[in-house]
Amino acid sequence: YMALDLSGAKGTLYYTCAEALPGGVSNDLYKTDKLLMRKIHACNKTFRMGAPTWELGNDPWTEQPHIVVLTNDFWSGVYPITQRQRFLACGDLDGCTCTDKPDSPMRPANGGSFKPLYGDACRSYATRPSLNSLLMKMRDVTGLDLDAPTEAQWEFACRAGATTRFNNGSDTEDLTTSDRLDAIGWYDGNSYGETHPVGLKTPNAFGLFDLQGNVAEVVKDGFTDNLPSRNCVNPLVTDGN
Repeated sequence: YMALDLSGAKGTLYYTCAEALPGGVSNDLYKTDKLLMRKIHACNKTFRMGAPTWELGNDPWTEQPHIVVLTNDFWSGVYPITQRQRFLACGDLDGCTCTDKPDSPMRPANGGSFKPLYGDACRSYATRPSLNSLLMKMRDVTGLDLDAPTEAQWEFACRAGATTRFNNGSDTEDLTTSDRLDAIGWYDGNSYGETHPVGLKTPNAFGLFDLQGNVAEVVKDGFTDNLPSRNCVNPLVTDGN
């Protein structure tokens, strides 16, 4: 694990396991003043990206399952960025909802998209973020070269070895209500139309929370109508919207 201090000290501490973390993973400190990340061991790992044609809600013409190889390990946030963390790093909560709630500091910083994350001047998915971007501000505060994950990295981290619709190893027969989804995420059927503090649901096998549900998450790839049907290594869509 890696804990990044967002309070201005630019301190970074490393821990060999969850048990070594002061206060444990669920410590509110890692949802407010510190950004907790976990190393994802993905070097030379192969997985099936995309959904099978029989999966409920899947449109076969928009998503073709294919084999992806990742050649490098990477770090992933244990929780989505919270409102407190964004404010410490960037000084604003533009676009965020539920900012007036008592527990708003630990609710995710939502309302984002690629443009504010990388900056309006950033026209290519292959270039560095602009100086005024949220991502560059996060880099300045942490002293690390943080970035959004590629879609393949995100899906590898989210699945954590699962091949099912949900990353807890289960599927569903109903898209509007599901006890299996209730266990891992906030969605239309249980959220009452608002975000919730991070880390209240069950994490996946990698110990990551809220990857399915609560808020949408931004990846580095541009949008494409079709995922590739061929096998590929470290895929990244660098054009499109």
